[in-house]
Amino acid sequence: MKCNQLFFRGIIVFLMLGCYSALAQNRGIGNDFCDNATEIQCGPSSGIPALYPGTTVGQTFDDVGFCGTSNTAPGVWYKWESDGSTIVASTCNQADYDTKISIFSGACGALVCETGNDDGAGCSGFSSQTDPLDTVAGTTYFILVHGFGTATGNFTLQFTCTDPPDPIVNDECPNAISLACGDSVTGSTEDATDTGAPGLCDGISVTAPGVWYTVEGTGGMITLDTCGSDYDTKLSVYEGVCNNLNCVAANDDDQSFFDPSGLQICGGPNFQSSLEFESTAGTLYYIYVHGFGSGTGNFNLTVDCACYVTIDNDCQTVYLGAEGFAPDSADLSAVGFGTGLLTYEWDNGAGSGANVTVSPTETTVYTVTLTDAEGCTSTAETTVVVVDADCDNNPNNDKVVICHRGETICVSVNAVNAHLNHGDSIGACDQINCDTRPGCTSVTDPADGSIVTDPDADISWSVAPGYVQGYIVNVGTSPGGSDVVNNQDVGNVTTLDLGPLSNDTTYYVTITPYNDNGSAIGCPETSFTTDLTPANDLCGDALSIACGDVVTGDTSFATDTDEISPFCGITFQPDNNSAGVWYSFLGTGDFVTLDLGNSGFDTRVVVYEGTCGALVCIDGDDDSGPGLTSELTFPSVAGTTYSIYVAGYGSSTGVFEMNITCSGPPELPCDDNAPTIACGETVNGNTNGAPLYDYSGEDTCGTFVGNYAGLWYQFVAEGGDYTASTCNNANYDTKIIVYSGECPFLTCVDGNDDGPGCAGFSSFLQFPTTAGTTYFIFVTGFLGNTGEFNLTLDRVDGCAVPPAIDPAGLADWGLSPNPSRGTVDLDLQNFLDTDVTIDVMDLTGKLLSTHRLEDIQNPKYRMELHSNLKNGLYLVRLSSDQHSSAKRLILNR
Repeated sequence: MKCNQLFFRGIIVFLMLGCYSALAQNRGIGNDFCDNATEIQCGPSSGIPALYPGTTVGQTFDDVGFCGTSNTAPGVWYKWESDGSTIVASTCNQADYDTKISIFSGACGALVCETGNDDGAGCSGFSSQTDPLDTVAGTTYFILVHGFGTATGNFTLQFTCTDPPDPIVNDECPNAISLACGDSVTGSTEDATDTGAPGLCDGISVTAPGVWYTVEGTGGMITLDTCGSDYDTKLSVYEGVCNNLNCVAANDDDQSFFDPSGLQICGGPNFQSSLEFESTAGTLYYIYVHGFGSGTGNFNLTVDCACYVTIDNDCQTVYLGAEGFAPDSADLSAVGFGTGLLTYEWDNGAGSGANVTVSPTETTVYTVTLTDAEGCTSTAETTVVVVDADCDNNPNNDKVVICHRGETICVSVNAVNAHLNHGDSIGACDQINCDTRPGCTSVTDPADGSIVTDPDADISWSVAPGYVQGYIVNVGTSPGGSDVVNNQDVGNVTTLDLGPLSNDTTYYVTITPYNDNGSAIGCPETSFTTDLTPANDLCGDALSIACGDVVTGDTSFATDTDEISPFCGITFQPDNNSAGVWYSFLGTGDFVTLDLGNSGFDTRVVVYEGTCGALVCIDGDDDSGPGLTSELTFPSVAGTTYSIYVAGYGSSTGVFEMNITCSGPPELPCDDNAPTIACGETVNGNTNGAPLYDYSGEDTCGTFVGNYAGLWYQFVAEGGDYTASTCNNANYDTKIIVYSGECPFLTCVDGNDDGPGCAGFSSFLQFPTTAGTTYFIFVTGFLGNTGEFNLTLDRVDGCAVPPAIDPAGLADWGLSPNPSRGTVDLDLQNFLDTDVTIDVMDLTGKLLSTHRLEDIQNPKYRMELHSNLKNGLYLVRLSSDQHSSAKRLILNR
């Protein structure tokens, strides 16, 4: 019994000890608290994890707040002493509950959150994996494994270390990596810092980490680009020293909308960078590669240099007639940079090679051209000043010009050294050489006192004597004035564009050469006066133009001195006829188009015939061309002179281009066998079943006509106004259109749809005519309507007695040769013993000449065409008491 009691007491003690042990474990024994964090190490090698099994079951809630994820469940702690590696903490696929991980730096009780994760990407069971964390060597990091909500469970912590990146050598300016022309390097700014970052350069800010390079200047252009980089780069270039840099050039985007300064080397627009700058030979340039915003990434940097050449001396002086006492030749030495084999070519007969010797007899500027293996070329120049020290007054006794105590003298060659030893010099005392300021130049154009008629005239001048590095130009509108060009250094050139000149203005010009020794003294002032009124400002001075011409003109300084009609196709204000210029065109019988579509202002064009001072309007146009430009087509009569006036709308003036094209009249659908209707006659017609005539693509002639059925009639006018009418004499809605000429080369006269006071939409048209001209009348219907009508032709001033019509029809007659060179033979066999009239007309029906034959006895008549008729198509009409008909004739001289 006692033994049994002892046994049970032993069991009770054992159970109590076990319960106490479990209770102690559940109350945080081990790594439950930060202070007791388990120390861990990196895995066996970079990228291989170390494994640490653990559990949060029975652990306490730490309440550390949010660190990458919220803290709501119990957790356990680990700590690691950093060696600078990048670390990842993970329970990915190694936990039996929904885990969380938070990583801190600092110390327990003063933790600093670094990163955290709830559910790792691709991790099952809601296990966790942090993003890679770059760490600082020597810093202690604390890792808390906890759970979602109040979850706890078992896990294995996978702790992975990656070797720290190699330090970026060129992260700071003093450690910039040296590059040479032609180099192309790759790099990264991902681990760069902004230590010592430069400031704003060329409008480009520095906001992201970058790295440094250097390149030595060649004296030519250097091009940089980051084509092929994987992020939005920027480039900045500086000169100076690292702690005191000066901006040279910068670029953000390779010629984009946002930064148009780029060169588009990278096929822009894009977000890579490109720039170029002119370098100074021997200067060290600092290149900073950085990014837009805070962007970093991998980049390519390419350095390209243009070839370049320099000459050792800008100027050398040689002497004539002082052999043995002063140099009579100059050694020219060029130093070049480029790719591969370099070649040197000198002008003015100096030869080839980097080093040449020249002996000019007058001051000469020598230019050398360097070419490298890639075809790049560069030039440089030097001046060799020639001083004539030869006294030519006695060819039998050689003497040398010497400057002796401020006086120019000639001395024997035997005395030259003595003079030189006493401080005298070779050459005249007022000589110009490399060590003196240059002499004055002469203005060559415009000549002094000349009249200038070109508003864009340049000024030019001769090369000044001596060594010249550039010219100072002063131009004013008063003597000594500078209101046009104020002592501008134009460089070593001999011409200057003054820009648009003002009319009726005198310009005063002074050109002053200079070099390092100073500027020329006492250079003269010249002047010129402008008269910019166009040569064709007046009608009587019109410039002749012809078919196919393209003329350029300027109305900027034109006047409105010629009186023109207030209305000619367009309206001119009585108090402002618009300044313009005149052209003259000799009619060819063609349709002439004047196209001002390429003009730079709001143009107008008007066409007249007649003589200046008694012009008769033909037509005008304001805005029929593109934009506000003009375009006008008019039928010309062979041999007639037309005056063309080009001006602007209102007070608009400027430069214009006028294109003159000529073509035959358009062929219009018509009936060349149309019956004749006599003045005072009324004819009945019916358009039901009549032929269709398609005018849908043609210009409107008084009224629109589509592809409508209709009937044609023709008559020869006596002149004056005629009327054609279906007014109150049609059973449908009619239209009447009248043309002149010969079918199919018809010219619109006018048309009418609904005549005033005419019932049933019938038509009435009054129109002017020219005596002897043939007119065609087309009767059709509104929208293609057809029906029956009575057409009446009348003359406002009354009709003459209508000619009798040959009841047998039109008598036959002929003409040959056709085409003709100017002589035409007419066969009049059917008109013997008859009086006939032979008219020559252009295609508009205008009468050009008339031949009257009475009581014909010879069946052959030879007709000579007027010599002023141009090649083209004409009409020959034969008329007798009982006959009138016309034939086409081609003139081809």
